[in-house]
Amino acid sequence: MPKVLEDAYKDDKAEIRQKGYTLAYNPPPLYSRGTEWTTPAQKQSSASFTETKLAKGLYQAHKMGQHIKIAATGDGCLLLLKALQQLPDMQLNNFTLFMGAPRKIAIPLFNEVEKRGIKLASDVTKTQSYDWTCVMSKVYDSFKLANKVEGFGGDPAKAHQVIRAQARTDAAYTIGGALGAGGSGFALGNAGLNLAAGMSIIESFGGYWTVGTTTVGLLLVAAKMRNLLANSSKSSALNPHMHPTRSGTDFDAQVVIRNGGYLKSFFALARDMAGMAK
Repeated sequence: MPKVLEDAYKDDKAEIRQKGYTLAYNPPPLYSRGTEWTTPAQKQSSASFTETKLAKGLYQAHKMGQHIKIAATGDGCLLLLKALQQLPDMQLNNFTLFMGAPRKIAIPLFNEVEKRGIKLASDVTKTQSYDWTCVMSKVYDSFKLANKVEGFGGDPAKAHQVIRAQARTDAAYTIGGALGAGGSGFALGNAGLNLAAGMSIIESFGGYWTVGTTTVGLLLVAAKMRNLLANSSKSSALNPHMHPTRSGTDFDAQVVIRNGGYLKSFFALARDMAGMAK
């Protein structure tokens, strides 16, 4: 979250580091072989409880005349929307919002923002290029959001071309196949097989001083495969959905660094997937 906040509000980076931030979230339930269970501590919270608590906090901040800058990411966008909908009919002109990977809730949240006079961060929204947790929001909804942002006015309106350009890229990516691997044998179907193939490519890559372009291309495809498979991971060191403001290159770099190396990042994902399958 600190990284997302600092990217969303670049001019306030020093203040964010000095004062910190308030985190509002609803922890997901834990699952074991398809059975949902919670600890006594978790039973003290629920989606509706968290929404109401956040709504009260927003209401109090407004009444105190505080200027609030919000970075809502992933399902946090839905949490924020539900909280805003609990508030009475009031304008929140002192609030500013950045939406990170808002998925299908982007349009409803934007409508609520517009209705309440909430400002938008200059970049408005970002979704990591490898984040395919919601295909519709990556393509169709992004075009709709770009149109709405264009009419919003001010600095945020300038972001509409960026949003639209990314939507075009994502649309082409979808139509052309998620990986564009051609005849390399990579596909999203058999995850275990593909992941193993990626590992063998990386192992062979590490054994040569000079490498042909075909091998380099396969190496890049392997990295794409790792990132796409990691969309379902619960690890922040692997899942692109948790890094909406990073570029594809930045995300690749942090995956390698946080997992202790290129090859180790694949083994980390394999272990993570094996744990989820139990």
